[in-house]
Amino acid sequence: IGVATGLMGIACDNMLSAKIVLADGRLTTCDDEHEQDLFWATKGAGFYFGAVVEITLITHPLSIFGTQEGRHWIGNFLYPIERAKNVLEEVSKLITASQDRTAGLVMILAPPPAFKPTIAVVPHYFGDPKDGPKQFQCLQDLRPYFSSEMTPLKQEDWDIVSRFEQRAIETMRLGTDLESYIDLPHGTRTGPIERRFRGAQRLSKLRALKREYDPEGVFTRELL
Repeated sequence: IGVATGLMGIACDNMLSAKIVLADGRLTTCDDEHEQDLFWATKGAGFYFGAVVEITLITHPLSIFGTQEGRHWIGNFLYPIERAKNVLEEVSKLITASQDRTAGLVMILAPPPAFKPTIAVVPHYFGDPKDGPKQFQCLQDLRPYFSSEMTPLKQEDWDIVSRFEQRAIETMRLGTDLESYIDLPHGTRTGPIERRFRGAQRLSKLRALKREYDPEGVFTRELL
């Protein structure tokens, strides 16, 4: 899930097929015509049913972002938390305006050095970057205390960001047992199963598929 979801869907929407090693040692291929139920389960819970060794995905041209080279405009607007109502009203209008190819993020931050609660709006315009600012003029009209345009980072800048990110993680974990942490990019696997797979019918189907493809819990006891 990200700012390009409206253009390409989420990752599982772009899956065409998957090859999975099942609990009994078989290598099977699932897609919309073969093992459809397993394919459905694999899109959101594949690691519960087997070892996915290959995935075939839909690819998209860079031009989907509005330019042949795949570049698009990104802005950054920061407002005091007291302006939340006005800011969210304008963001709501942008969200419901279907005529423009736009997306974005809204976050509540407390950036240094003051560490005061701040609303950050990071809009994206999928088209000619020169047209980006006028698409979000309403955000500029709200008089943010900081605004800027973003450009893609160079590799050396990515390295700096990566090192800073690692330092930030280490700082947050000071005084704790680092061995107790597991970093999972797609979310937690330790919370209640009902929160991870919403809906009684969906969960019932997943449990039935688990009993069919991994009844002994070779990969995990979850869903048994």
